Amino acid sequence: MVKICINMMGVETLYAGDPRGQLKAAIIADRVGIDLVSVSDHLLVSRSAVEEGKYLKGAKFPYGHFLWQEPAVSLGAIAAVTERVRLTTAVMIGPLRSPALIAKQLATIDALSAGRLEVALGAGWMEEEFQASGLSMDGRFGYLEEQIAICRTLWADAEWVRHRGKHIQFPDVRARPLPVQRGGVPILLGLLPSEPNVARIARIADGWASPPLPPADFGAALLRIKQALSGQHRDPGHFQARVPCFVLPRADGTPDIDSLLGAARAYIAAGANTLDVPLALLCRNADEIEPLMQRLLSLKS
Repeated sequence: MVKICINMMGVETLYAGDPRGQLKAAIIADRVGIDLVSVSDHLLVSRSAVEEGKYLKGAKFPYGHFLWQEPAVSLGAIAAVTERVRLTTAVMIGPLRSPALIAKQLATIDALSAGRLEVALGAGWMEEEFQASGLSMDGRFGYLEEQIAICRTLWADAEWVRHRGKHIQFPDVRARPLPVQRGGVPILLGLLPSEPNVARIARIADGWASPPLPPADFGAALLRIKQALSGQHRDPGHFQARVPCFVLPRADGTPDIDSLLGAARAYIAAGANTLDVPLALLCRNADEIEPLMQRLLSLKS
């Protein structure tokens, strides 16, 4: 059965700019039966992305006015005000953070939420974020892979663990708390489906958090990933395939929920088992949040 994920990107715009809008919307999602809530990530937004078209395929980044609250902090706060809904990212930029720090953050959130966390990690595309963090974008995909390996090493139920890799080395150490979930926090990769990324996803990820793609392109990419999974002797049936699902408003500015549901069904037919739906792109105010969630839950019947 398909899972419904509510994306909190920009949700503060539905609450008159209140940063606590994330918490209010998450409480609604928890109450009505939504499966997951996701938060997105940018440490900062560059002027070149917003004004000069240094975004996907030369487009201007349309979401520069959103708050982009830090995802680990946001998920910890959401965990505190919810009881059932699972927590995730869409996506968190892994290479902007140290492996030990991100392992600690994710394990702590999983412990505080009683095992409700999964994380989607990406490699980042906005160079200024890396510059402001004193980092280089070069080699970030390899760094991301090693970061994931370090997280899983630090989450092992062992007295001491060590790691010796290309970017990071450390002797015997211990990290606590451990994640509640057996095997650690599930890790999805939020990457474009290039050939190297398809191989990377199939080799190390628990799922794929797709970028925005038309249903046919998503389905074709997912088929390639499943073929690569089989080549790794992994079961595609236990692999999460998450995709953003939204449509533009009607000409009069009203949300086109019928078209949204049609798009959702097309993604499900293409193989998606989780739909990531951004509230701020589909609602005009907070009063429209719960009705939208109820309509989305009809996809599960």
